[in-house]
Amino acid sequence: MGCGGSKLPNMSASSKAFMTMISTKPTLTKYLHKMENQKTLLKGIASTVYGGSVLLPVGAKGKKRDKKNPMYDDIVASNTDVIYGGGYYQLPNIRMSEESQNMVDVYMLVDSVKDPALLHKVKLINDHYIQSLELKTIKKLNEVKNSKLGDTEYN
Repeated sequence: MGCGGSKLPNMSASSKAFMTMISTKPTLTKYLHKMENQKTLLKGIASTVYGGSVLLPVGAKGKKRDKKNPMYDDIVASNTDVIYGGGYYQLPNIRMSEESQNMVDVYMLVDSVKDPALLHKVKLINDHYIQSLELKTIKKLNEVKNSKLGDTEYN
């Protein structure tokens, strides 16, 4: 399987990126400003009923998780057709409805998109988000590069 081997089977780059995202614990830095939010999220993630990976076996409340979860096989078998807009998209801060002030982050693996106008919107939001992540990374690297050894922020 190459140098070191990979735990992920042969699948598209989009499927691998999506599988990596759903297999890892979420980053909670977005919620650090309010300790109560962070405690609630950590409690939910640690829950044996509602927490953990979405790839775990499923079961009813109060019973063992012994039913095979088909999500892993579905992701491996998915055929993301890049030519027709298929891929892994990250859409941050999407308003839940026009009336709502609640925002959600959406992460999705799409086989294809038939509506060109919708594809344009999704790609625009995704590309803007990816660009903002790259700029944040560059800014942080420059801060570290320009910091002095005595700076407590980086020690």
